[in-house]
Amino acid sequence: MDNKKGIFIAAIVVISVLAVMTSMASPNANNFNRNDYEGTGVSVSSRTTVAPLSVEWGVCGPMDLVIVLDDTGSMAGAIDNIKAELPNIIATAYTASGGDLRMGYITFKDYVVVHNNLTTNISAVMDSINATFASGGAGGPEASDEAKNTAVNNLPAGTRTDAAGYTGIQIGNFTTPYRPEAVKIVILITDAPPGGFNDIQDPADNISMHTHAVTASSKGILMCDIFVPTGGDYAGQAAILKDDADTTGGVFLTVAADGSGTGDAINKIVAMCGAPRPTPPPAPVPALTPIGIMALVGLLSVIAAVSIRTTVRKKRE
Repeated sequence: MDNKKGIFIAAIVVISVLAVMTSMASPNANNFNRNDYEGTGVSVSSRTTVAPLSVEWGVCGPMDLVIVLDDTGSMAGAIDNIKAELPNIIATAYTASGGDLRMGYITFKDYVVVHNNLTTNISAVMDSINATFASGGAGGPEASDEAKNTAVNNLPAGTRTDAAGYTGIQIGNFTTPYRPEAVKIVILITDAPPGGFNDIQDPADNISMHTHAVTASSKGILMCDIFVPTGGDYAGQAAILKDDADTTGGVFLTVAADGSGTGDAINKIVAMCGAPRPTPPPAPVPALTPIGIMALVGLLSVIAAVSIRTTVRKKRE
């Protein structure tokens, strides 16, 4: 009889232990939302790739997304890649914004062209991007600093002087303001260093890139930069673009020299709401479910009963 009771008690103990173990919550280390890293300053700017992220409906909230693209001849591969990936980019942006999406589109060579002011007419923006073809740009530096100036400061069409004092032109208005409640993302894509309007990389052009980034940061605009090294990093442009992202809390990515992966890089930036994905936090201590608590109480009761039985038996002996 004692052996049977012992076996019975042991079985109860084993079952209780298993119930406790299986009742513990198993946290998903990849389950993040934007609040996990917003404003933390975490950066992946030095990385060249970012793991794909699943996108939940409305994870970013309302979104104002502006694409600023170098459309000179050397960027042909990148432009074609963006076109091929464009439906996925739009789908990601629409999902991440919960359907509350506005987009703008700007291109640049040694001058700036605004194709689309910030608008909810996403089809019009897609048409503009699909109509873009690489051409021109004989000199190395391009007007990326002035294109960023346009996007950050909502500038109207017209002539103006760049940071080095040279006069150039912006075609088209970019005057619709960003929404205060929206996540504001500007994605700059280029293979060249900044050159203002005079096709020369003056020291003032480098400084203006940082100055415009500081202004963007003060306005809550995330500058995200994609470097396409078609001719290599011959003028330190990677570091200039990286500073852009670092200053505003955005993302800097480098893609292949032939431009492949450019569309995917845009897609990933949008999926991250324009901000770097953080390192997963340590897994929390597993919590017991109600069933687990009951099992634990039962286990402790069995242990107590066995202890009392053993004590009584020893006294009798």
